[in-house]
Amino acid sequence: MKIQDAVARAFNLKPIPMFNSARLKLTFLYTLFVVLITASFSGLIYRQANGVIRQEHVRIYDRLSQQGFLGILGARAQEQIVNQLMADYEENRKKLIERLVLINVAIGGSFAVASYFLAGKTLEPIQEALEQQKRFVGDAAHELKTPITALKTSLEVNLMDKGLHRKARKILAENLEDVESLGILTNSLVKLASVTDNKLVLKPVVLAPIVEQSVKHLKPLAAAAKIKIDVNQSDKEIKVRGDRGALTDMFNVFIDNAIKYSGAKSKISVEVAKGRGVVKISIQDQGMGIAKYHQRHIFERFYRADSARTKNSPGGYGLGLSVAEKIIEEHKGSVSLKSAVGRGTTFTIKLPLV
Repeated sequence: MKIQDAVARAFNLKPIPMFNSARLKLTFLYTLFVVLITASFSGLIYRQANGVIRQEHVRIYDRLSQQGFLGILGARAQEQIVNQLMADYEENRKKLIERLVLINVAIGGSFAVASYFLAGKTLEPIQEALEQQKRFVGDAAHELKTPITALKTSLEVNLMDKGLHRKARKILAENLEDVESLGILTNSLVKLASVTDNKLVLKPVVLAPIVEQSVKHLKPLAAAAKIKIDVNQSDKEIKVRGDRGALTDMFNVFIDNAIKYSGAKSKISVEVAKGRGVVKISIQDQGMGIAKYHQRHIFERFYRADSARTKNSPGGYGLGLSVAEKIIEEHKGSVSLKSAVGRGTTFTIKLPLV
């Protein structure tokens, strides 16, 4: 268990990685600010106190000289007195530094705890607002599924009427396409809500059958586009701790995305290999590629690159990759991409091994 999750639970907060990370950053910044201030004041205090200590030792030496005590002593005795005064000064200076350091540590530690609590209170309204937004999106998507399904069924039934006028058939066909697009959107929103609400059940699963199931599901789509999917799994016993359904959705997103943005007679390569403590999954296509500017935004919700907004581009709402990234995050994994315009794209996913 991560430290921030444990502390968050101690304060009865839901361990959401994004807010825990923000909370720790705020705590660090608040504490750093206070430590810099206290260190500055401590420096001034040290400078003043050290000067007073030095002056006091000089004053003691001068008083001994003025009262004649040093005159009746030999040179060796005088040297010993001077050395003793210097040793006392050095010891007092070290004690001053130690106490200032202890005070700074105590203040810094106390303020770190206080600032963690204050950061949590600051972020709590934002967290609650986001939770309400997520619940609304999830609930709305669930509620929309039923009427969309009913509308789609009604359109399909009417399109089967052989006596339907050609113009009316065309209008209904266009409406059906729009309804199917809405269906895709609501399904994506439901999946996104499910992932962000931590509804995944993680347990040891073999990865190979999940990859094969996803490829089998999307092969007809690839065949229709004259695209070949090659799968290379050197070890079919690789296990990860994951949710089978969510991992299937993740593979579907990346492979479907590769099919959409690849040209005819191209190839998609899916490679699964075991690494050091992780399984490395590469999904490579020979499609249009993604420009450098868009790569940093590609996982943002509803974001679509300019090439995906053209009239002849594949449909979509820019939610698929966002859903896939959230699934990977929930599995404690990471995802990266390498792409060049006109040369294709490679997504690399790393998931921890069981």
